[in-house]
Amino acid sequence: MDNHASRNDLLLADCIPFMTVPALQSYAEVSPTTARWVATHLDEQLNTALTDYVYDPIAFRSALRLTQSVISGSFALWFLLHGQERCFKPADLNIYVPCKYGRRFADYLITAEGYKLCKTQAALYAGFRRVAHSTVLVLQRASTRIDVVVSSNDSALYPLSHFWASHLMNYISSDSYCVAYPDLTFARRGRAPVSVVSSVIVFVSSAI
Repeated sequence: MDNHASRNDLLLADCIPFMTVPALQSYAEVSPTTARWVATHLDEQLNTALTDYVYDPIAFRSALRLTQSVISGSFALWFLLHGQERCFKPADLNIYVPCKYGRRFADYLITAEGYKLCKTQAALYAGFRRVAHSTVLVLQRASTRIDVVVSSNDSALYPLSHFWASHLMNYISSDSYCVAYPDLTFARRGRAPVSVVSSVIVFVSSAI
């Protein structure tokens, strides 16, 4: 911690592991020092969580950065519920990759992380519409699974807009986090888009 921080600052810093993401965001805006503390904590937490799937989380995040790829799905939701009771554990890791980097990212996981390409499939799960992604590369290492979801265009984020519910429309990049519908997500709620379930309310346009 910063040698120039006040006693009150240090006491608050001890609370960082127990803060929700909205609370962390507010705390980070207090000063450059608290912003650094929050960023360092989240970096460490992400690296620790990624060790369930990769041996070298630093190199893995570099691969995300170089290919402009992101982590989404249940892992991103689980991670972003920081400071809340998390009653589930992600079963796999879903990586969303621009169309030109799909096979390259899979090759990286095979070469550097010891994964094997088990199969190539059209959809991530039953009912997942193949309108924004071209294919899913399923990789396995012992009991650990990573799905590389290849976007149908140059944006890794494009498939996220076609998820079946708002609480999964989050992502983690190499150096940032995004929650598309924070009010709903942090209230542990989600809504399906009108194109999936016609009886629900359309997403509000003011959501960030």
